[in-house]
Amino acid sequence: MQRFHLFQVATVLALWGIVISTVYMLRAYRSTFMGTLNERWEKLVDFGADLRIPVALLIAGLIWFGFFPQTLVRMVTPTFRSYFTATK
Repeated sequence: MQRFHLFQVATVLALWGIVISTVYMLRAYRSTFMGTLNERWEKLVDFGADLRIPVALLIAGLIWFGFFPQTLVRMVTPTFRSYFTATK
């Protein structure tokens, strides 16, 4: 009969910690975003028509640079190259 090794016990405890913290965070998320709305906030509007275009541009930029990060790297490389060579 083999005994549990110390690392096996630590792994099991760490996994239970992950499970417990996940449940805690999901409950906090549910109560924050899916809970009942306070009556003083019922008249607020999520986005007005004037904010839709800037938010859409930000989301489009995040998606673009997320899928194609090399375009951002090519734009900032000359600036950083000159900065790092000047500080030597």
